[in-house]
Amino acid sequence: MVFQGKNGFEEKDVRELVLRGHATGKVYTTYNARMNEDQIVSLMKLMERSGGLLLYHAENDKEIWRITSYYEKKRMTGTKYWPLSRPGHCEAEAVDLILELAKSTGVPTYIVHLSTLSGLKSIMEIREHGQKIYAETCPQYLCLTDELYIGENGIDYVMAPPLRKKKDCEALWKAIASGDIDTVGTDHCSFSRADKVRYGEGNVFRTPGGIPGIETRMPILFSEGVMKERISLERFVAVTSTGPAKILGLKKKGRIEAGADADIVIIDPKTEKVLSADTLHQKVDYTPFDGMKVRGLPSHVWLRGMPMLESGTFVGDGPSGRFVKRFL
Repeated sequence: MVFQGKNGFEEKDVRELVLRGHATGKVYTTYNARMNEDQIVSLMKLMERSGGLLLYHAENDKEIWRITSYYEKKRMTGTKYWPLSRPGHCEAEAVDLILELAKSTGVPTYIVHLSTLSGLKSIMEIREHGQKIYAETCPQYLCLTDELYIGENGIDYVMAPPLRKKKDCEALWKAIASGDIDTVGTDHCSFSRADKVRYGEGNVFRTPGGIPGIETRMPILFSEGVMKERISLERFVAVTSTGPAKILGLKKKGRIEAGADADIVIIDPKTEKVLSADTLHQKVDYTPFDGMKVRGLPSHVWLRGMPMLESGTFVGDGPSGRFVKRFL
């Protein structure tokens, strides 16, 4: 579920969605779909009564709009201005707002695609007061920095939040290792390079924001995290599998034991690959991790006990996905 500020919400409708297994909803504090404080508080309480959980994309829309308008007025619309238009304090301010609302209601809260050290500090501080806050980051915020926006393909990295500084990357790695970050997702939004150029070549602020990342999530996290000893193998499993399943209500996922689905991934730490559009299977003409060498790739995969990947080759009979109801 994605909740938009212009929509009204009937409690019976939200409750029915949760009972049907749609246990989470996403709220934006920026874009046209953003919600104001009163709407967020109301929905927080409604979702808690219904047994659901809200996830938040946190950026200060008013400040972003002010900065972006200035740049456009001055015709400063190259890719190097993208991260400057959504500075780190915009995330931190929106995170602080959501955390204050969560504290006032006592409702558990989930911050998605965290990108800054300052936002992380706010989460850690409020947790000290007993507030239940979950935090997620993504591989792009662990491995890429805002220097890429001044490169030849700077438009490839237009996403929100934007890429940050090396110090932010390092802080997020440490937070994964310590358990202060609970999950690693992707924020996968697979716009092509062709469309990014088509719409945003003359004005970065018209570029479709988002990058592909589903296929590269686990190899990058294993290679850059486990193999480089930034995180333990146990933390790798926790943030990619066990944690998301537990937090988001996937009762039969995220563990290997009797009664759970036999979803198993075996990673071969000796295998290597240089990431590129040609070496990946994503239906898109680029990867933001182009040229990165990863070590440790899935060699075998079973889905509900059925072999899907053998020695790195897909062996499934075709689409095998099923809708999985989630109950928190």
